Amino acid sequence: MELGLLQQQTTKLVMTQELRQAIALLQFSHQELIDFIREEELNNPLIEVRESFVERLPVVSPSRSPQPFYDHEGICAPMTLKNDLYQQTRCLHISSDLRERVFYLIDALDEDGYLPKTILPQMAAEYGISEQAAQESLDVLRQLEPPGVGARSLIECLQLQLQRSHPDNDLALTIIEHELPLLGERKWQQLADRCDSSLDAVKEAAQVIRSLVPKPGAAYQQYEPHYVRPDLLVKRNEDRFVVTLYGDMSSYVRLNHHYRSLLKGSPNEAYSYVRRKYQRLLWLQKSIEQRTTTLLRVGESIIRRQHKFLEKGTSALAPMTLRDVAEDLGIHESTVSRAVRNKWMQTPYGLRELKSFFPSKVASRQGETSSSQVKALMRTMILAEDLTRPLSDRQIADELRDRHGIELARRTVAKYREQLHIPPSAKRQSYRKEKG
Repeated sequence: MELGLLQQQTTKLVMTQELRQAIALLQFSHQELIDFIREEELNNPLIEVRESFVERLPVVSPSRSPQPFYDHEGICAPMTLKNDLYQQTRCLHISSDLRERVFYLIDALDEDGYLPKTILPQMAAEYGISEQAAQESLDVLRQLEPPGVGARSLIECLQLQLQRSHPDNDLALTIIEHELPLLGERKWQQLADRCDSSLDAVKEAAQVIRSLVPKPGAAYQQYEPHYVRPDLLVKRNEDRFVVTLYGDMSSYVRLNHHYRSLLKGSPNEAYSYVRRKYQRLLWLQKSIEQRTTTLLRVGESIIRRQHKFLEKGTSALAPMTLRDVAEDLGIHESTVSRAVRNKWMQTPYGLRELKSFFPSKVASRQGETSSSQVKALMRTMILAEDLTRPLSDRQIADELRDRHGIELARRTVAKYREQLHIPPSAKRQSYRKEKG
């Protein structure tokens, strides 16, 4: 074998630190980008960040409300029990009249999640409907999360929760309805005698009752809102929707004018230092601008493909992949993935993560549908079910196939149901106590 030197020319991308950071900038969340800019400012005297640039950008919490999510200042309230219930109601496939009545009940809730005892006749009188129709509205509210919301007394609150979690525990229900004072005093033997049950059974039932939450709204009172800054805003402009940036940070990063004269000096050590820092400033401005342009293009592609969502809500989300957007824009799929990471868009249906616009595809006889649309169908089926004979996951799968041409395995139905925070059929079973 002959040894020798071989000269070969190849093309190779060198991943410099600045290139890695430029890529990272695209996937930074809004807050991460702010922190990065602040760090650059500390390390580079030529960088001047316009005063209060962070505070001047809108700050909102990813909660939901029945009205357009942003107010005249682009600021929303933090997550509350009512905001959460409003959003859940918006996702239901119910009539506009019924939705309005559920909103009415949500408005009447106190901070613990309770309703006034006179709410149904009051509602019936205001809307000119029967108390049975008012009760239907209340039934819808009580199927939402958290369990027990919409009760008019402690006993009713515990009953509602027990129906979901332990629908067959007759002893626990009896104690709740008739013997709560004895339970509070821990008079186990007296409870056992009054309920004609064993001591062990009474203690087990008491343990179940203790697992229930007497104030469903309490968790929201302790909730510390997680604030995010939306990157994009979508609004209707006559007959089309327009995507805009929610604060262009590139305009807030500029050259500190105190160093401008040094850039024109003669070459020396100070001049070289200033030139290096100036190049870093130009790089930062360009990288932020590239991030902004890419994010805006990705947002526009998403809205073009998901325009029905802006007309009808979450149930109208079409199946879409990162590759679909990448092909639209002629960029790599990984670029789209970085662009949607931890990014938020303000929409007429609230603040949404960009990644939520990419529901998976589900095959149907009519072609492809999205997992969001399937979940909406499932929720509609469950809301309409006979509470004494709730639909099993297998029955839901069969109905999706027979009525909508959607083939789903039972375990997939179970996964979607859990993602909707809907308990299994056994826990949805409405308890009917025999009156003696």
